[in-house]
Amino acid sequence: MGMYDGIDPDMQNKAGLIMFVFMLIVCLIFVAAKVFGVIDWSWWWVSCPVWAPFSIGLVMLLCGIKPPGQ
Repeated sequence: MGMYDGIDPDMQNKAGLIMFVFMLIVCLIFVAAKVFGVIDWSWWWVSCPVWAPFSIGLVMLLCGIKPPGQ
């Protein structure tokens, strides 16, 4: 019995969407800060909120690790 067994699948989908939107907003804030010279980060770090979750998911997939609730 897993930690997420009692959670409604629709709620999991909504939580995933909310997390995606949050990371997109963070990325847009980073882009604006970079463009206006507030931060002097590499573009790789500015775009990290977009590509990092996908990279983590890919590593989990390749290692055979199941995400929570699966």
